[in-house]
Amino acid sequence: MKYERPAAYLIMEYNTVSASLRDIFTAGGQVSISVNGMDVPVPKVFFHLMEKAKDIESLVKKLSEEKLKYYWRTEHIKTHRVEQWKQMVDYHTSSQLDKVSASDIYEWGLRNA
Repeated sequence: MKYERPAAYLIMEYNTVSASLRDIFTAGGQVSISVNGMDVPVPKVFFHLMEKAKDIESLVKKLSEEKLKYYWRTEHIKTHRVEQWKQMVDYHTSSQLDKVSASDIYEWGLRNA
């Protein structure tokens, strides 16, 4: 159930199925990234978050409100939808990160792309 929404998105938007979707989020081990002048060990998926920050920002801004409501499981999309996305990401990843938040990594990626 944890990967239900990403799987649904791939099927509905791209007519594709990934048998190893979970591995995209969990495989890769740990990497060390520099965020705000601090070297931090993080799961590799957060390195990808930093690398793709500009693409993520663009996608969050251009997706329709209806799609965001569905995939984010919410009734309301705020005016500042990127901020709403960052709050959700921080909430769902807080147990995986110690020294920085996912939104810190994302913001660092935006500033240093």
